[in-house]
Amino acid sequence: LLLLTHATALLAGWAMVSRTHFAAAGHDPAAVSPAKPPPGRKTAPREPETAWSAAEILREVDQATPVVTPSEGEDYEITAARKLREELAKNGTDAHTAFEGMLAKVLEMEHSPSTEEDAPAFDYVRIRTLLAIMAQNQDTLSLAAYLGKSPRLDSTIMEAVASAFAPDASFEKLQTLKAAVTPELWENYRYKVAQAWPAERRDDLLKWAVSENRPELLNEANSFGDSAGWLVKISTDPSVPENFRTMLKNNPATQAVINMDPAIPVAARLEADKSTTVRTLAWLDIDKTFRGPVDWMHRFQTGQATPEEVRSAVTAATPLLAATHPGELNGILYTKLAEADPQRALTLLEGLPADQRAATIVAASANASYGGAPDQFLTMLSQAPDTPETRDQRLLAWELRSQNYLQVIPGDYLHWLDRMPAGIDRDLALYAAAENIRHSNPAQAAEMRSRIADPDLQQRNPKTR
Repeated sequence: LLLLTHATALLAGWAMVSRTHFAAAGHDPAAVSPAKPPPGRKTAPREPETAWSAAEILREVDQATPVVTPSEGEDYEITAARKLREELAKNGTDAHTAFEGMLAKVLEMEHSPSTEEDAPAFDYVRIRTLLAIMAQNQDTLSLAAYLGKSPRLDSTIMEAVASAFAPDASFEKLQTLKAAVTPELWENYRYKVAQAWPAERRDDLLKWAVSENRPELLNEANSFGDSAGWLVKISTDPSVPENFRTMLKNNPATQAVINMDPAIPVAARLEADKSTTVRTLAWLDIDKTFRGPVDWMHRFQTGQATPEEVRSAVTAATPLLAATHPGELNGILYTKLAEADPQRALTLLEGLPADQRAATIVAASANASYGGAPDQFLTMLSQAPDTPETRDQRLLAWELRSQNYLQVIPGDYLHWLDRMPAGIDRDLALYAAAENIRHSNPAQAAEMRSRIADPDLQQRNPKTR
């Protein structure tokens, strides 16, 4: 169980793009390793979003100095592969014989429901390594003969075949591989060949994808540098068949790859998915920066970085959006930082006209995610003066926050309202809370409305809901 759990955990870092594609195509995302540059020698823990192919693990094992115990930070799969090599040498057993034995056990489990229930979790690390050894010692296509025998192993076997096959695959070899498997298996697992495709031959991948009329295969080669730029170029290249380009443009996974890359011009990102907006792109870019090597939110919260330093980092990470829509980027950055420290974040709004500054603060207050902290929300909102121009937006902020607080901390929030000092924000809070409960508790809603001092709010009709 531990081994299967670990194998699953290694694959949990999949990007949204691959999950979307596999869900749409009926594939099993849990069985897929994302593509990435070949591993170098490891002296520190591997990044969680990467996963190695079995062939890469073997290369690392072959280059490593034998040790009895794994060094600090050594990869779990390298250790398992080394132990397997030692075990085979000690027992005088070759990989082919060992794999045949494991396959027999799997088939027995699959054909005997009574033993399936009591069977131990299967060691997929061992299977992947055995397959990689076999691929080194025999014709890769011979491994395809094992496909279709065990649904439990088809994905793992095809991954090993693709890993050894793709680096020098010609169209002729691809057709040979296609002919060696059933149409159903080819339909389900050809994407693994695309995942293992080397970056230096991506133009050949395009030719193959066109021949298969499968633009989604291009999305699997996510180890390529500038994948988004490459996809944008293809989608506008007249030498690529028009129907293929149309399918590529309409592919959700392709749209996501392009949308999430700050290096792509804003117009091209908006064109890739017409349902997106500049505001959405700004959120994506800032979130991507905050998830980068430097934890900018933590640095800001702990006083290690000023708002201006965080803004400089975001601008450097998304220069095209920063150059064309600096106000949108700055407003969303303020929203995120103000959740941590409203007062310090205010420096991001210096230089804005008073009305624009107030509107930004009110909008950010409504969009922030404070959970159960109404005091923090009020602190942030109070930094914007109440004006006729921002009154409706200010009320909307209270309505959004009240709805959250009445769901998360209903009793505490009502007591908090009772303690609020008199003023426009108290009146707005009472009105918003009354609106949220007027169907579930009309008597309490009426009592809240009776405490509102602002004449305009007193006369405002409840919304039709």
